[in-house]
Amino acid sequence: MTKLFQVIGWILLFLYCIAVFEAVDYTTFVAGAPKPDLMPGWLSLIASSVNGLLVTHFIAFCGLNVVLAGLRAPPPIHSLQIAGVVAYVVAVVAAVVTWATTGFTGDATQIVAVLPQIAQGGIAIMIAILAAGLGVKLQVQRFLIEHQTPPELRKTST
Repeated sequence: MTKLFQVIGWILLFLYCIAVFEAVDYTTFVAGAPKPDLMPGWLSLIASSVNGLLVTHFIAFCGLNVVLAGLRAPPPIHSLQIAGVVAYVVAVVAAVVTWATTGFTGDATQIVAVLPQIAQGGIAIMIAILAAGLGVKLQVQRFLIEHQTPPELRKTST
């Protein structure tokens, strides 16, 4: 990994952590909460985009791509990769807990929309882990992409 890629990766991971923290804050802790409309759009976009990358990375890091789809093993591990897994797991836990405090609502006036998206991705990974434990072969990445992509961006058949 080149130094430039590492620097960019650390910056994006840092912004992702801030975005998740802010989403939780605007949903739960800010005065007069919930106030999801205060979440800056660009920060939601960072959270959503980096989260999609971290889901894929988490799958490869844990070896689920090898077990479920027969893909080759990932390359050697770097500190940024470990930090990405840790950040993703913390984000999923924070998203699930925050979403649970809202009663698992989909109401955009009650929760920052990126939090249910992150939580659903974590749930999808748990299903993939269960499938690996059961010896089921899946198209894991397709399954996760379908469940990570916001509904408004999914292709619909007419």
